[in-house]
Amino acid sequence: MVILFTASYIIPQLFHLPNRISSSGFILSELILTGSLFVWATNYSAYVIDFMWIPILSIAFLSATRTQWWAAAGISILPLCIFVIGKPAAELFLQYIVALILFGTMGLAFRFLLQKNEEQKALVKELHIKNQQLRRKIIHLSLYLY
Repeated sequence: MVILFTASYIIPQLFHLPNRISSSGFILSELILTGSLFVWATNYSAYVIDFMWIPILSIAFLSATRTQWWAAAGISILPLCIFVIGKPAAELFLQYIVALILFGTMGLAFRFLLQKNEEQKALVKELHIKNQQLRRKIIHLSLYLY
């Protein structure tokens, strides 16, 4: 069991190394490894929902682009897999839906904040360049007038 938990953490991280980030690979490996481990673990305990909080958050954060709409469908199928393969428990299903909404929204909000921060940095850089150009023009104009 320790090997499964370790593999479900390490293998997705291999797709998210610096200078080689593959969001699709990370999301797909997270869905396959962590999702299957989650469905398997529900057969033994109904308290494994905590195990899915970080994967839901990271999948929502990385799948905020329109090209990766399939991640939302993949993570939404997990409760249905629990009913088909595992123990059907209404309480576990409701906990998963609440965690999906809460942590999925947090992941999307973090992505939105990051995008807005990057846009703001680009605007500040552009304003700095415009300010330098304006100062040069003022200096040229003052030299011309005097």
